[in-house]
Amino acid sequence: MGGTFNPPHIAHLMIARAALDALPIDEVWLMPLGIPPHKQAPEASPSERLAMVEAMLRGEDRIRASGAETNRPGITYTLDTMRGLYANNTPADPVTYINLIGADLLLSLDKWKGADELLRTREFAVFPRAGTSRVEAESAARGLRRDYGARIVWIEAALPDISSTELRARVRAGLSIERYATASVQEYIDRVRLYNPPLALSRADMIAILRDTLSKRRFEHSLAVERKSAELAKIHNVPEDKAALAGLLHDCAKYLPIETMRGEAARLGVEPDPSRWSDAGLLHSITGAAMLRERFGVTDPDVLSAVRHHNTGRAGMTELDTVVYLADKIEDTRKPYPGLACIRALAGADLLGAAAACMRGVIKHVLSRGQSPHPDTASALSYLESIKNPNPRAHTASEGE
Repeated sequence: MGGTFNPPHIAHLMIARAALDALPIDEVWLMPLGIPPHKQAPEASPSERLAMVEAMLRGEDRIRASGAETNRPGITYTLDTMRGLYANNTPADPVTYINLIGADLLLSLDKWKGADELLRTREFAVFPRAGTSRVEAESAARGLRRDYGARIVWIEAALPDISSTELRARVRAGLSIERYATASVQEYIDRVRLYNPPLALSRADMIAILRDTLSKRRFEHSLAVERKSAELAKIHNVPEDKAALAGLLHDCAKYLPIETMRGEAARLGVEPDPSRWSDAGLLHSITGAAMLRERFGVTDPDVLSAVRHHNTGRAGMTELDTVVYLADKIEDTRKPYPGLACIRALAGADLLGAAAACMRGVIKHVLSRGQSPHPDTASALSYLESIKNPNPRAHTASEGE
């Protein structure tokens, strides 16, 4: 399946899976165009679009990315691609290729370069496209069969109406695309800063926003977490700039009433999480992480992750996640609670052990109130214990703010 994939999204993945179910084929190849013949050059380079497709397909068994067109110089034509693929066929074990296209392309297929050769010698599988009526597409298919003997089959699939153009606009506006693309694609876009997201603010501008929106106590807590995050990062060889930034901004949404927080999460494109939706103490982290793009111009996926998981942790949490999680619980202005001094002392020598001790304390405290700990905290604790045996004598911490 060809296309610009600018960026690739979940509908592309659904089409590929539907083709595997409907057609007698072994694999589906997603093949980003190099320089398209009939479109303006995409904002993302051919190598970037191929990298996004590769990121999206991690873990897929029978769907893979192909650089056959992105690696070829000049304008990309399907005719040249198909000739190249068949030229590389092994005579003893020839491969047959089927062109997977959207229904909208049926309307102009006879205008493509080498259309006569393509339509007489190659097979096409067609999937529905929003904006192209099935009646119109079927009429075009009948004409191509009549005029060229074209072999055209249909793939029935209920596809979401997702446009790469709309996704680029969301990124430019600082909004999440996690409902429309895989997390790996979102992460790639964030890391490379594709599609011109909002400019990152200076620390002074970030401080001004936090001072204007947070309570005095919350603002001072944020500054303290920034300092503690940088301190722990330096000790444990974690990037200090990322740790300080995540620590400073970790509570940026904490001032919002929960109803407003929910509204912001929905507007920003956050995937709803029922386990957090009714608790501001849990919801503010994912809402805040989504706010970082639009309000502060922060797109570093490492920082976004640390903010998103600072109050619960997560299975597979990074050292940066762990630093910010721990800094939030032990920063120097925090009121004393049982075990705080011991955890602070442990944090300098054993980052994972101190974080695990905090998590045990959080779980114990929540259970003592007749509530259930968030599942991410239990998963995070199990993960930390699986990669390191924390000091079983470490004191435990009570749930922090």
